[in-house]
Amino acid sequence: MEVCTTESISYKYFLCYLIIGTLYLGLIIIPGLWWPVFYTVLGSLVFGLILFFSLRSHIQAGFALRKESVKKLQEESLPTVSIVIPSFNEEAVLR
Repeated sequence: MEVCTTESISYKYFLCYLIIGTLYLGLIIIPGLWWPVFYTVLGSLVFGLILFFSLRSHIQAGFALRKESVKKLQEESLPTVSIVIPSFNEEAVLR
């Protein structure tokens, strides 16, 4: 496995992410310069989405609590699973 340090990474990627971030920020700031109500609408939309997802999660949790208890599975009916988790520089351990 090859390890890359920050010195070996090109600044091309950094500039690409900086440009993309600037464009996204511009999409939020620039419309408000022409239409000042934009920030109020955007804030209300974000607040509404947060409220919607919060209420949805609470309602789902309520329905989950109302369910009748699930049958407990017997130990022999559970599937067996083997998992291999590779770690950094642990090739000798995994052999």
